[in-house]
Amino acid sequence: MEAMRSKFAKRLAQFSHRYAPGSDPQLPALRQHRSPLLRRSALRVIQKKRFRCIACALQKAQECTALDSTTHQQEYAAASRKSWQQMLYLVYHAAVFSLPIENSLTLILDVHPQTPQARLLRQAAEQARAGGLLVYPTDTCYALGCCMSAKAAQERLRQIRQLDVHHDLSLLFSSISQLTEYAKLDDRNFAILKRVLPGPFTFILPATHDVPRRLADPRRRSIGVRVPDAPVVQGLLGELGEPLMSSTLQLPGDSLPLHEVHEITDRIGNRVDVLLRAEDGKTQCSTVIDLSEWPPRLLRRGLGDPDSLGIELADTGNPIAEEV
Repeated sequence: MEAMRSKFAKRLAQFSHRYAPGSDPQLPALRQHRSPLLRRSALRVIQKKRFRCIACALQKAQECTALDSTTHQQEYAAASRKSWQQMLYLVYHAAVFSLPIENSLTLILDVHPQTPQARLLRQAAEQARAGGLLVYPTDTCYALGCCMSAKAAQERLRQIRQLDVHHDLSLLFSSISQLTEYAKLDDRNFAILKRVLPGPFTFILPATHDVPRRLADPRRRSIGVRVPDAPVVQGLLGELGEPLMSSTLQLPGDSLPLHEVHEITDRIGNRVDVLLRAEDGKTQCSTVIDLSEWPPRLLRRGLGDPDSLGIELADTGNPIAEEV
């Protein structure tokens, strides 16, 4: 305990030197931070006039009981109920354990794969609405995702995957009825989707005018859509009330998507805002079908069986096409 307090005092001195009590009360460093959680926390601190600088926040945090690293998640959950308390805890935790602030921001939620806890899904949905980047299990692989309006999170997703701006991301929906708000469906396509969704399929469909131009293929005005058959992501979509921009969790240089929970935590845990952990995922992606023209084309063979569609497909001959 004494060693921990000593380390905290040293870190406090370092932070106090950089952010003296007479410094800018607008907390510019935190307000420009990549994490929406910390930006929102800084704004709340300013609004409530609780502290005028990070040094004051650290001094207040010094009054808290020293935390043991094994209780990190429990204390994080308690502190995150109020934004200003969360900021205090994060800064305090960084000072005590000599961790970069951004590495202590990931909210790790262990959910039941079949009956996920509604309370945890609500927390994840709140972070998504605030512009956060999430990792979650689907009926195929683990995936990275964010809200359509979260431009900064989409940029972070592309940086993690090393995708250029021309690589289209898919949209995850909770149901076919929600999907029709963003994709155009005729009777033939609706019958196909009704037959296999929810399930491990991604369909390329013409986009409606409600889809922002930056999210649709600029040449064909098409989007990739999914309705996954997985309780965790279905519960998350239900709490969120809107679709998620999504991409397979496959890092550059890897031949397979990340699927083991411990490996996901080690390799991606400090680069996202929320990590929803359940059981180990699969290594096969979804089957991709292009329904924007007729006859439909098979763009990628994946976990979904193309024969279950009940129609004849034109095979592109590229079973390992890029993820949508």
